[in-house]
Amino acid sequence: MSYSKVIYIRYIPLTRKIYNDFYMQDIMENDIEVEYWDISSIFYSSKLEQEDSSHLVKTLFFNSYKELAFSLSSLKENEKNLFISLMTFEKKLVPLFSLLTKYNCSVAGFGRNMLPIAYNSHPISFLNKLKGFTYSKFMNYITNRLVEFNIKFGRLKTYDIVFLAGNEGYKALGYIPFSSIQKMHSILINSTDYDIYLAQKKEEILVDVDSEYILFLDEYLPFHPDLYLLGMNTISFEKYYEQLNKYFDKVELTFGKPIVIAAHPKALKYKEKNYFNGRKVYFGKTSQLTKNADFVIAHMSTSISYSILYGKKLHFITSQDIKNKLYASHSCIVNFAHYLDCNCQYFDRETEPINVVKSISESAYTRYIYNFLTSEETKSIESKNTFMNFIMCNK
Repeated sequence: MSYSKVIYIRYIPLTRKIYNDFYMQDIMENDIEVEYWDISSIFYSSKLEQEDSSHLVKTLFFNSYKELAFSLSSLKENEKNLFISLMTFEKKLVPLFSLLTKYNCSVAGFGRNMLPIAYNSHPISFLNKLKGFTYSKFMNYITNRLVEFNIKFGRLKTYDIVFLAGNEGYKALGYIPFSSIQKMHSILINSTDYDIYLAQKKEEILVDVDSEYILFLDEYLPFHPDLYLLGMNTISFEKYYEQLNKYFDKVELTFGKPIVIAAHPKALKYKEKNYFNGRKVYFGKTSQLTKNADFVIAHMSTSISYSILYGKKLHFITSQDIKNKLYASHSCIVNFAHYLDCNCQYFDRETEPINVVKSISESAYTRYIYNFLTSEETKSIESKNTFMNFIMCNK
């Protein structure tokens, strides 16, 4: 028996990428109702500066948990509904999941598109940890432990079903005790990038680019809307693009090849202005561009997966400004390079030569593929087929 309705819930407006990545059209084509519950107004007081594709599916907007509770209570008891949370579980979602628990909703989550967890090459001493202790950190610790306790002993439900990609995909589910995750109904799938790779690897890749080029995976760092969502600092866009373009000039002079830009999907400002001194900027073609690139320059994007799958050399870059104002991002960049045995360079250090690795580490790339992208069981199967089989044949 299939589900009567699948309800996606998220605190960000619907985008076409989310619509595609989570198979909404496929569900509707099988005569199953789909709704998107946009709860962004509950979490953010102002409108987010990003794409809104809510016209693609029936979308409900909620301004309060009271409205959300009313809609949950109004669902027909004889219908078989599945809620899919498109958010990483954390303590700010406890009121939402408390309602899902109260109304005994069936909830699914996706554990995929995970990145390597940051390592610390210089462990923090107990004394330094003690110096960093504050009352707010203590209360945050206590709150997190209480949430974990309630999850572990069934007082707060999170997910009934989880779709997992790679050995470490479960970490993308959020702050949930591993013992609780082990009790969930797990279904193996691939990362979204791996599925795109599966679909495209047999195709002839044609992109309007010079025959030889170097690819930059843009992160939209100065303007990324997620920085606002997370309450993080941002960096000066003038300084970032000025330093980045100077670095690109040096790379192009060193290798005698142009750099082209694979734009971040949320980079709406790039459609109004070229921030890369006239270099070619492409949307939605990262996989194709990666396949034919000489090598790839990156910060920390999940689209690095394509470079690994196509066996391309990776060169990671950061800056002092990123380190000072976006330290979590800087740490992720450094860790990514370390995990893949690649080099990481500060692009604002103008006197340093470009130090791209001479060859890839096949063992590091293979480790990444099976930890974060796929599994032996699913490496030849598109996730859409697995997901739709579950939706249609669930008992």
